[in-house]
Amino acid sequence: MDRKEPVEKKLHIEVQEYDFITDGENKRILCNGEDIQKETQNACLIYIYESPSELVLKVVEGDGKDSEKCRFKLKKSLFEGIPDEDKEDEWKKFARFLGLHVEFKDGKPVLKAHWFVGITRLPVEEGEIIVQVKPKIENLDLTEMFMEVLSHPVVSAHFRIGEAFHIDIDEEPIEMEEVPREYLLFLALQYMYVLNNLVKRGLQKGYRRKEENLRGRVRGRILVGRTVRENWSRGRKHYVYSSFMEYSADNLENRILKAAFLKARSYLFHNNVIHNTLAAWIGRISLDMEQVATTRIYPSDFSLTNVQRIRRDYDDALKLAKIILRHLGYDPTVKTDIEKSLRKVYPYWIDMNELFERYVEVELRRNGIKDLESWQVFPGYGRGKGIKTGIEGVEKLRPDFVLVNGNEIAIGDAKYKDEYQKHNRWIKEDLQQIALYGRIKWKKIKDWIEKNFGQSIDIECNNQKNNKDCPSREPELYIFYPCTGNCKKEPDEGKGQEFPFRGIHKVGVKVPIEGKSQEKSQ
Repeated sequence: MDRKEPVEKKLHIEVQEYDFITDGENKRILCNGEDIQKETQNACLIYIYESPSELVLKVVEGDGKDSEKCRFKLKKSLFEGIPDEDKEDEWKKFARFLGLHVEFKDGKPVLKAHWFVGITRLPVEEGEIIVQVKPKIENLDLTEMFMEVLSHPVVSAHFRIGEAFHIDIDEEPIEMEEVPREYLLFLALQYMYVLNNLVKRGLQKGYRRKEENLRGRVRGRILVGRTVRENWSRGRKHYVYSSFMEYSADNLENRILKAAFLKARSYLFHNNVIHNTLAAWIGRISLDMEQVATTRIYPSDFSLTNVQRIRRDYDDALKLAKIILRHLGYDPTVKTDIEKSLRKVYPYWIDMNELFERYVEVELRRNGIKDLESWQVFPGYGRGKGIKTGIEGVEKLRPDFVLVNGNEIAIGDAKYKDEYQKHNRWIKEDLQQIALYGRIKWKKIKDWIEKNFGQSIDIECNNQKNNKDCPSREPELYIFYPCTGNCKKEPDEGKGQEFPFRGIHKVGVKVPIEGKSQEKSQ
């Protein structure tokens, strides 16, 4: 009697941002390839504590019975709360698992998604759990948002690309029925951005040995045997084969970059990604890469690369090139079957908070938000780099934006939440946060701007220049949220809208939707 091999347990969960994985309405559950939700309608996941260190996941079907084939054990410590922003190692782990964390609902522990979009593999003792988190806003064009940020000269210079979008190339790839559109498009755009900055500095050059059949001259060492055999024996007395060192950009590192560039360019064109800035990047890169040969690359070539110590920008470019060539093929002269090449993806995440915050900054700098045209923008770049208060427990405050117009100040905070548009309501925690920002002394704000941006601003306080703290004057406060429909500023005093708080506004910022042209915020 043949003994059957045990089947490895596999669970794939699809959920949207901020949803409870246990009871999200838009969740899809596949266990060992079987779409359980489709069969039972109300299938859900339950998390329970089995020991002080373990969190147990199991699938409950419509009849209320446990499905033991979908029972997994997780390390509880990996999902305990949201880490402090200043603790970089913990933050990276938090992002790696898409911000999944334990919250309590009705006294029971449940796992909740956060503001990260992407795909990850959860560490379990036995089997495999794949979690895919999709954008909360349906059909949100992440690629367009990413490109808008990368194309702005000021915003892109401070954009933490590696923290906003990351691919774990060292992890095993994950098999997918359908690969998210943004996965490889983000990768290709990031590669174009990095490569464009690299060629601005100039391609790395080096000495390489070259053999050439020269006419009427000699360069380097004469290859006597080959010259006699292939030239003189055939009556070509004026030709000499020579071996010499040439200082050139046509080296292995640049050949890898060019191969990946050609593949990425083809992929972007295939997906109709069109942008004026992208076209300029491609034009500049193509021109510089003309001096580099187009050749097939082999996986082993990456172990032979030699990057100069002063050209660390090559390290990032080669890492991205490696992923692109793995997906789209190593031969730039051969057309790749896109559908077959994207059956597997590496775990990746997109920090939607960071992406939306930088997108809002682009809109502010391009005068795209009503009533804030021509205001100077001072963004709170970087985690932990806030305005020091000197108060224990509230050591730093980091507004997303400080806006200055003459001797007027406004403070803005980007909130990547769909409740503002979907339910047309205010969120208590956001009001409390923005109100606290509004109570920061103006001298603290001035000192922060001078320290971080090297710019001195002269703010008058009710025409009392000596009153540096401006205690009798309050800044206007703005909450910026993503909007897909009729974006507006509320409350609208011109229409007689009443609001119990003075100087606080919420403003919808138009975000791009796939298949629709983007309109500016009104």
